[in-house]
Amino acid sequence: LTKNKILQHLASVGVLSLLYVQEILAKEIKASPLLLLGILRNMSIAPIITGTTVNHTSTLIFMHGLGDTGHGWCELLGRIKLPDMKVICPNAPSQPVTLNGGARMPSWFDLKHLDMSGTEDEESLLATTRTVHDLVNNEIGKGISSTRIVLGGFSQGGALALYAGLTYTKPLAGIIGLSTWLPVHQTFPDAKRNNNTIPIFQGHGDIDPVVRYAYGQQTAKILESFMRNVTFNTYHGLMHSGSDAEMNDVKAKYKNMSSPSNELEHEVEIESISNHTSTLIFLHGLGDSGHGWSSALERIQSPNMKIVCPNAPSQPVALNGGFRMPSWFDLKRLDMSGTEDEKSLKVAAKTIHALISKENEKGIPTTRIVLGGFSQGGALALYSGLTYAKPLAGIVALSSWLPLHQKFPAAKLNNNNIPIFQAHGDIDSVVHYKYGQQSANVLQSFMQNVTFKTYHGLSHSGSDAEMNDIKNILAKWVLSIAPFIVEPLANHLSTFIFMHGLGDNGQCWSEVIGRIQPWGMKIVCPNAPKQRVTINGGLRMPSWFDFKRLDMSGTEDEKSLKAAAKTIHAMINKEIKDGIPSARIVLGGFSQGGALALYSGLTYTRPLAGIVILSSWLPLHQQFPKAKLNSDNIPIFQIHGDLDPI
Repeated sequence: LTKNKILQHLASVGVLSLLYVQEILAKEIKASPLLLLGILRNMSIAPIITGTTVNHTSTLIFMHGLGDTGHGWCELLGRIKLPDMKVICPNAPSQPVTLNGGARMPSWFDLKHLDMSGTEDEESLLATTRTVHDLVNNEIGKGISSTRIVLGGFSQGGALALYAGLTYTKPLAGIIGLSTWLPVHQTFPDAKRNNNTIPIFQGHGDIDPVVRYAYGQQTAKILESFMRNVTFNTYHGLMHSGSDAEMNDVKAKYKNMSSPSNELEHEVEIESISNHTSTLIFLHGLGDSGHGWSSALERIQSPNMKIVCPNAPSQPVALNGGFRMPSWFDLKRLDMSGTEDEKSLKVAAKTIHALISKENEKGIPTTRIVLGGFSQGGALALYSGLTYAKPLAGIVALSSWLPLHQKFPAAKLNNNNIPIFQAHGDIDSVVHYKYGQQSANVLQSFMQNVTFKTYHGLSHSGSDAEMNDIKNILAKWVLSIAPFIVEPLANHLSTFIFMHGLGDNGQCWSEVIGRIQPWGMKIVCPNAPKQRVTINGGLRMPSWFDFKRLDMSGTEDEKSLKAAAKTIHAMINKEIKDGIPSARIVLGGFSQGGALALYSGLTYTRPLAGIVILSSWLPLHQQFPKAKLNSDNIPIFQIHGDLDPI
């Protein structure tokens, strides 16, 4: 075969990119296509890496085309890269490709056609996508923010770059797809896991005979239907290869993509969908930003929860050779050595305490504020939560550790019953799994409610299973248990504890009573736990106690009623401990909540200011007055509609 025929044949079947074939022919390698494939099969699958000439602050991960290797592209991109940018060109594994008659060759995934039919093999596509995600996570672990990492690729590699970038959970600097298409496009936008503002640059030659120009155009239209920042450049007279003009555009694009943005200096906030009654403050990991976690957490956001994802300041980090990067505090090692810089850690904790206080000033009780974080951010969340003076709804720490652990429990300023949830992958190579276990052991030695969960096969990253668990935990902490509290408008002199009705929650009543709140009065509207209710066929719902009928038959379940009354008595005792006399505490409730208010008030041993019950009844009435433990002069006010059908 002549050189030109080899070139023509390989381009027509899509075996090798033209750039790489031209490089081979230029070196006078005379070989058949099969021999060339044999050479490629023997090449190492380790990625080709071009280092930086100055401090490493950004990374380009670029995937080659079908049958190619990373060598050609890494050499080419190395000539146009930025001084602070590392270029990684991984090599695809050798596998049979249906498109080429089952011949084995370097391929990212199996495919039948180079078109928009969406017939790519999804299983192998997902497998290589995980490999690319691991490469990104590895860079983040080295201190490079995900917002300074660009994914790119040519032909099949560009298809992988698009898919991997759109399904990654943290924001990227951008995605570059050259002479390519969007694989399994019919799964989008449902398959998208990233935010819709990631810049995407597509370049395509208008006479491309392999991945036709029309497929690139169709891909751009699909992407534009759910992504906000898509650029499609046409290169006239260009076949299935690159060109100097395209490379210059690529350089300009990733220069803009990976440049730091001033907006990262401020926290990222996602407002609640409905009334704001709780807040999650979540801290990113070393070298990252709040943007990535905000998009991941938005998918599990409850309607009443606001999410705040602050950004760490840029500072030198000893762990990474003194390079400047987003970091909450300085540290020498990611382990349990306790060598974190105490001064910068305390400064960071002070910043987080200020964020909590800011939410509290907006009317959100600290008992409805959750602190969370990933990796270094999780370490700061633990330290900040334990050293905050007011009780929190809980602390979530993912793939993390307890910093300055030797200072605890002496450094602890909060109570010891704040719920803490730790999650860790058992193959985490950055913050090793054993450090998470050791942290849990330390925490369990002085905290009463610590949960440590292992995620098998998970490296230093998040997962869908982990996110679902966090969603359920947040619901448990701030939706089902923590009461809705309306703080007093002036000095706290009295308290009104009001219980909602069957199947309801404390939120709406806190808003209603808040409109008639007297000066100096704090309003507490607790939430009933979910339990089975006989009157409703055993369905689970918010209920203070179980009962069979809404009448005066006295068939309420005595055990669950007494347990609920004990909870209310504990709330009264807490207010007394905070300096409010029992004679300035009012109990109230609606329907089932009113029944509980009556029973709790009459069986409490200290005098109360009064009891208010709306549309309610006295449960277990046959036990009174014998069950009464309070004085007989507590004022009781009952209100009832004369047409009440319930």
